[in-house]
Amino acid sequence: MLSRNLKMSKTRFILLCLLISAFCFGCKTRHDRFRFIDYDVVVRDLKANGKTSTYYKTLNFEAMIYLDTNCISTLKKINPNFISENDLGKAFFESINFKNKDWTWEQTIDIKNIKELFDNKKIFDLMCTKMGERCIDYSKIDSTVYIKNDKVAIFTTFFRNGWSETYRAILTDGELKLELLQEIMI
Repeated sequence: MLSRNLKMSKTRFILLCLLISAFCFGCKTRHDRFRFIDYDVVVRDLKANGKTSTYYKTLNFEAMIYLDTNCISTLKKINPNFISENDLGKAFFESINFKNKDWTWEQTIDIKNIKELFDNKKIFDLMCTKMGERCIDYSKIDSTVYIKNDKVAIFTTFFRNGWSETYRAILTDGELKLELLQEIMI
C-alpha cells in the first residue's frame, strides 16, 4: 500500500510540476502588463461617437493633450466644459511646452517602437544611471500608457504616499528622450 501511495505521490508530483511549468511558460510578458491607448484610435472614436465613445468616460485628458494638443478641438466639440470639469487650468496648459534640462534625459537605444520600452525593465535601469536621484521605478509605472505613432508615450508612476510623476518618452532615430512633465504630491 505504501509503495502504491508513493507512486501516486510521484505521479501527482510530476503532474504538479508539469502544471506549474506550463503556467510559468504561459505567463504574460511585461508587455502584456501594460494597456496601450493609441491617440489616433481614441480621436477617431471620439469624433465618431462623442460622449458615448468607448474611451470618453475613462480618458486621461492630460495624457492625450501631452501627446498632441490638436485633440483639444475634438474634446471641446464633445464637451465645451471639459477643461473646467477636468480641472485643466492655466498652469497645466503652461506646463505642456515647459522645457527644463534638469528634467530631460536622453539615451541611445536600440528599439524601433515605443512599446518596446515597456518590454524591458533594463532600459529603465539604464536610464536611472543618467537620471541620478530621480529614477523611474519600473514596478510603479501605471498599467495604462498613452501612445502616438509608436514613437511617443505618456506614462505615470504612482507611489504609496499619493505622489505621482508623469513622463513623456520620445523615440527618434535610436535616441530615447525622457521628459518629466508633471509631479503631483497629495
